[in-house]
Amino acid sequence: MPFLGISAQASYKLQTIADGLNFPWSIAFLPDGGYLVALRSGQVQRMDATGQSVSTLQGLPDSYVLSQGGYFDITLDPEFATNQRIYLSLAHGTPEANGTRIVSGTLNGSRVENLTPIFTVSPLKDTPVHYGGKMQFL
Repeated sequence: MPFLGISAQASYKLQTIADGLNFPWSIAFLPDGGYLVALRSGQVQRMDATGQSVSTLQGLPDSYVLSQGGYFDITLDPEFATNQRIYLSLAHGTPEANGTRIVSGTLNGSRVENLTPIFTVSPLKDTPVHYGGKMQFL
């Protein structure tokens, strides 16, 4: 039944491109057709366009992985094609003091270089829940 001119019939197709990933939380689409997949477990997998894992990115920070904590979102800089900059949000800290952190770095093959924290929530908390980590460029 239409509502405000929008049809209820879906015009998209679901397709599995990879499986066996440990809690994939976010995906960034690379210009070459590949993907970066952030996993809650504190890893980012670089995958080719067919969904085959190419590598686990090196040079990224450790994450506080417990309950809802881990890696959250990964996104590309709007100028990624020229600067190779990526952004990652994650749970940072210890059981006694943790919160959301956002880092930025330059993707170089299977490595992230020049990693820089650009935001850490304050105050930190002592529970591994209720993080915010979704990122979007305006």
